[in-house]
Amino acid sequence: MDVSWLIYIGMAKLGYTEKEVYLMQVGKWMDLFETYKQVYNFETARQFYGKKEEEKPRKASAMDL
Repeated sequence: MDVSWLIYIGMAKLGYTEKEVYLMQVGKWMDLFETYKQVYNFETARQFYGKKEEEKPRKASAMDL
């Protein structure tokens, strides 16, 4: 894990101080970064939030057991 990259993104893109990023749980940081990426894509590509492809129902298989 590249801690310097985590701290840089947390400070430059998410607006936290170095100490706040350093003390932040990795899971929280990842959630914030995913949200940042969605907002960035929305602002730059003018795409809608969270438009994911709908999953098609899957046929059951004997391999699933």
